This record gives sequence, structure tokens and C-alpha cells, in this order.
Amino acid sequence: MEEDRRPTSTSRRIWNLPESLVDAVLAFSFDDGEIENLCSGAGIELHCAASHRPLAMHELLYRACREDTPLARRVERTLNLMHAEALEDRDAQGASAYAKHWLARRSPPSASWAAALWAIGTSAQPGMDCVARRLGRFLALDALRALRPAPEPR
Repeated sequence: MEEDRRPTSTSRRIWNLPESLVDAVLAFSFDDGEIENLCSGAGIELHCAASHRPLAMHELLYRACREDTPLARRVERTLNLMHAEALEDRDAQGASAYAKHWLARRSPPSASWAAALWAIGTSAQPGMDCVARRLGRFLALDALRALRPAPEPR
């Protein structure tokens, strides 16, 4: 049975993390179906047009995680379990060394980036907010660049 990794006194809670970090971690960690399951499991139902549903569900989950709510605690527990290996690596290496590794890494966005953002963002070590925001910015820029059209052939 997998251990329920609870935040320690040296971990920051999801509702205390920078807004952009929470947004990025949720987007990279959960697909639309998982977000809907988390919300409906908390008794939250959303009624809107199907075309707006994914964004509306993400926004609903995001808002719930900005305060100490039962849903925020459930999301936090889920993220701690999903990203347990990254949290262990951060604890073993120290937050600064772990963050330095990820700042130097330039690879396409993946689930491992979500784990790194979560591990760095939840570290209570001073300065990790800035590092997590920088990593999130790298990911946002990479995502925007991926949407850039290919240059026209000459």
C-alpha cells in the first residue's frame, strides 16, 4: 500500500503557492477527465456548454486550491502521491541542488516537469518561489513556441 505523503512542517501548502505555479502544476498533472473526477468526487458539479467545460473545470479546481478547502487538501494529497519520487529527490539532494538541475535542463514539457514544479514549489526553502516561477515561465514559453507556425518556405 502506498504511503499517504502528507506535507511536513517544512512543506508549503497548495493554497500558499504562487498562483501561476498552481495553474501550471494542475495543467501539467491532470487531464480533463481527472480534473472532472476530482471536482465531482468533492460534490462539485458544473453545468455549462461542452465546449467550455475543460477550461471551466480547470478554473473551478484552481479556485478551490487557492484556499484551505477539502478539495484543495485532496488535490494536494493526490499531487504528493503522484510526484512522491520528485519530492524524495528534492529532499535527498536539497531544494537548491534539485532546482539547479531543473533550471539547467532543457527538454520538452512532460509529466516530470509537473513533478519538478511541485517539488520546488512546495519547498519551504527561501527563494524557491522565484525558481518555481522561472521554471513555469520556461514551460509557458515552450508551449507558446510550439504553437508558432512554421516559417513559410522561400
